[in-house]
Amino acid sequence: AAIENSIIFTLEEGKFRTRDIVGDAGSVSTTAYTDAIIANLGKKPSHAFVREYKAIQMPQVSSAPDFVKVKERSVAGADVYVEWAGSVDALGQGLEQAVEGSPFRLHMVSSRGTKLYPGGSAITDTVDAFTGRFMKRDAGDASDAEILDLLGRVGAKARWTHVEKLNVFDGALGYTKSQGED
Repeated sequence: AAIENSIIFTLEEGKFRTRDIVGDAGSVSTTAYTDAIIANLGKKPSHAFVREYKAIQMPQVSSAPDFVKVKERSVAGADVYVEWAGSVDALGQGLEQAVEGSPFRLHMVSSRGTKLYPGGSAITDTVDAFTGRFMKRDAGDASDAEILDLLGRVGAKARWTHVEKLNVFDGALGYTKSQGED
């Protein structure tokens, strides 16, 4: 609270503003600004709202590593991370072909948390790292053997670097969705 009040007091004085606040004209160095904040410790702003802080009350949580007990767990699919220097459309079509006749279907291809294929964002700032999200065609649990087969199929089209199971815990998704994913 003392630090925050000192920062606001210093800003209210109007003498010490860094370049990110006022631009080059009339700005002071970060060191001068910091020195002013330190000199104003214990002072409270006159115009801005002063917040009072209360100590956080943390709940007591078991130290057991598995304190959350799951009743039902399943694997809905897998995210396979690949390196790819071509177009996202070529990657998506190649991955769709790779999994034909397998227990998986390509749900989407994403990069940096945004769905790009099929019909995804028009993002242009991508890198050579993509994620293929593969979902089980049926409602069953994806086995390790099926995921290993999936990796072989994907590896025939693109260099895969990492895989993550898409776990579902007691009916709740244990993975995040990408922006634009249904």
